[in-house]
Amino acid sequence: MRYLKDAYIRFVLVLTLIILSGMFAVYRHNSKGPQSAESAIRFAGEFVVKKVIDGDTLILSSGDTVRLIGVDTPELHHPEVPVQRFASEAMEFSRKFAEGFVCRVEVEGSDNRDKYGRLLAYIRINGRLLNSELIRLGYGYAYRRFAFEKSEEFARLEAAARKSGYGLWNTSLRDGRIANIIASYESLNLEGKEKFDTELARLLRKYSVEN
Repeated sequence: MRYLKDAYIRFVLVLTLIILSGMFAVYRHNSKGPQSAESAIRFAGEFVVKKVIDGDTLILSSGDTVRLIGVDTPELHHPEVPVQRFASEAMEFSRKFAEGFVCRVEVEGSDNRDKYGRLLAYIRINGRLLNSELIRLGYGYAYRRFAFEKSEEFARLEAAARKSGYGLWNTSLRDGRIANIIASYESLNLEGKEKFDTELARLLRKYSVEN
């Protein structure tokens, strides 16, 4: 009888431990909440957009210069690169979208400034995210050189814009991505053009759709 009683006690103890372990696992899972996809993004304040510098850069009423996270628009003011096609259109889109409006600023983590001291941020106005709208409508590329929370989402938006031929991805020789390549090529000297041709031939051999 004592043996049965001891066995029963051991059984109850083991069962209790299993139940408690399960409850702890559920608690840990729930305590994380829905933050897994957006865990690094946090609210940094609301400010007026005082001025748009180019498609992906703007100045806030706080005095901060913001570089939009995850998007790169054609160069407009780069000292070493000629003005690229669609740069003015991208700036005009951002200006109409943001300049003079109150925006919600969102940042990732604590290391949120680039080497120029610009604040790396998402800019949201009336529920719409400027970063993603630029990519969705073909005004900019998904800039994935550095990791960020919305990287996969932005890559999908760029793929959709490419497929639809929006903005930069228009195949017209007067507009879009091809026009930017032509403008860049024409800005090169003879040696640069020769190197460009060599590199283009290498890329075509390596990345041809027929491979």
